[in-house]
Amino acid sequence: MKTKLPSTPSRLKKFMGEVGKTEESLVEMMMILIRTLEERDSYTRGHSERVGHLAYLIGQEMGFPKIQLEKLRRGGMLHDIGKIGITDELLYKPGTFSQDERARMNQHPEKGHLIVVNCHLLWDLIPMIRNHHENFDGSGYPDGLKGEIIPIEVRIVSLSDYFDALVTARPYKEPYSKEKSLAFVKSMTGIKFDPAVINVFLKIVDAYYDQNIKPIL
Repeated sequence: MKTKLPSTPSRLKKFMGEVGKTEESLVEMMMILIRTLEERDSYTRGHSERVGHLAYLIGQEMGFPKIQLEKLRRGGMLHDIGKIGITDELLYKPGTFSQDERARMNQHPEKGHLIVVNCHLLWDLIPMIRNHHENFDGSGYPDGLKGEIIPIEVRIVSLSDYFDALVTARPYKEPYSKEKSLAFVKSMTGIKFDPAVINVFLKIVDAYYDQNIKPIL
């Protein structure tokens, strides 16, 4: 049974605040893209907004200015937009992927880049869309970026995305407990994730989990 989402106007109001016409057009465009993805993949329903929210909270704890926090939230919300271009066969597959299927699924960051590159208002979000599967040790994709070459916003969205995927249900798995999820995250410090981002994340994760994950389990 699908969770009923708030109406589009109420969702826009939540993320817009006091903005001008250009900003309003940008947010409307984002919400259309997110809604399109949610219609295709029910497992992303709510995922995009939670990733954006967690990324925002991490950035806030790190002392980012408001404009950078909004950029983080929007990048988090649109990070998986490339999954619009992934077939249902892959999106809904309950088991593990073959090597070929994994390669096809791994194309979604580049597909997302191609989607938003046509809108100049979204260009500053491209790194978070294209590179959210890069790893701190350089073993990620699609560009093999390493360490601080990966923009800080991307490093934050990457962790936010991964944690949410662990603690929520997916076609291939049941949700992991908070403890098991945190153990996975900690084990990849310096490998997949920036140690500095991990340290900040650990300061806020308990309150975030209680407010945003427990209600949906």
